[in-house]
Formats: sequence, structure tokens, C-alpha cells
Amino acid sequence: MQAVSRTVGPDRVVGTHAPISSLTIFTHDRIVDWLLPGVPPSGKKLIIPMMAVVNIRGDRLYNEHIWWDQATALRQAGILPTHLPYPTPEGNRNLRLPVTGAESATMLADEASGTSNAMFGKDWGIQD
Repeated sequence: MQAVSRTVGPDRVVGTHAPISSLTIFTHDRIVDWLLPGVPPSGKKLIIPMMAVVNIRGDRLYNEHIWWDQATALRQAGILPTHLPYPTPEGNRNLRLPVTGAESATMLADEASGTSNAMFGKDWGIQD
């Protein structure tokens, strides 16, 4: 895992999973039920940005909530396509899904590694 960021308050720690801010990086060489339940190994390297909110009461962990971008995980594993057929009144067209792969994770660690807000461009959404 690669640490990314962490914010600490009087009773909370906010960031990504273990340590609080991180990218979870691994090769999908086995079924990973907590991330891709029942999905056979793809053999691909996955880089998943994760975030956790940890609530501490006194000297004890009270609760922990962990989030990740499931679409990014599915895209990197090769399960979620870039385009899907989309019905319109004029007939079926292609819809480019607003999902990226590892590039979104690497931009979390290094903002200069890609282009922000690329999904607002004409190359996304319904395609001709």
C-alpha cells in the first residue's frame, strides 16, 4: 500500500486504508471476496484508491468505515467495459462510461501524472 494523505481530529482519523490514506496495489491472482466477490483472477495489476474514516473513543477504536471506487476496480480487472450500448429515440448508440482505471489512482498520488476533469470533454458520454 502507498500512503496518500491523513487528517486527524480529536476523535477521528480520515484518510485511506492502512495507513489511513493509501492506494491498495496488488496483482489479481486469486479471488478477492472483499473487493471483487466471486470474480475469477484476471492476472492484472490493480491500483485501487481507498479511504477510511476511523472513529476513536478514548484509547479504543469505536468504528471504521472504508470506501473505494468499485467501478475503478472492475475496470482494472477487465470486467467493466469502456462503452455500453445505450438506447436513444434515434436508435442504439454507444455510451462511454465515466470510469477510469489505474490513472485515477495514480493521479491521487501525483496530481501531475494526468489530466484532471477529462470526463467533461466530448470524448465521454453518448458517442456517434
